[in-house]
This record gives sequence, C-alpha cells and structure tokens, in this order.
Amino acid sequence: MSDAANDYEALLAEIDLAESRLARAVSSDVPSTAEHEYIKAREAYRRVVELHPSLDLPPFQRDALMQQLALLRSHLEECEGRR
Repeated sequence: MSDAANDYEALLAEIDLAESRLARAVSSDVPSTAEHEYIKAREAYRRVVELHPSLDLPPFQRDALMQQLALLRSHLEECEGRR
C-alpha cells in the first residue's frame, strides 16, 4: 500500500473515531463524559483539517475525504447545539 493510501486510511480512521466520540457524547448521561468526548471529537476534526492539505491524495480520495469532513462538521455543529 502506498504512503498516500496509508495516509488516507489513517485520516478516515480519525474521522470514524471522532464520529464514535460524538455518538458517545450524545448518548452519555454524565455531562463531564459528554463534554470530554465532544472535545476529543473536535480535536480530531481539527487534526484532519490541518493535515489533509499536505497530503498528495488522488482527486477521488480528496473528494471522499472532504465529504466525510463535511459530515463530521455537521455532526459537531449538531452536538454543539445540544450543549
């Protein structure tokens, strides 16, 4: 597997982890746990946003990554509205 493919997979895994954290934040009855999970998800989002421009991804991977980032951003905003 090429470095670009590995980088792409790592970024997608980071987005998946952030989505899982948001799901835990929304479903948690413990406010401190929910806040912690939200913060970690937001940090993951920022890491991916900062890293992806430096990667030499093929256009189809970049487009797919941008779609996943947009979806994560939407979920972050939704979670933010519930806080």
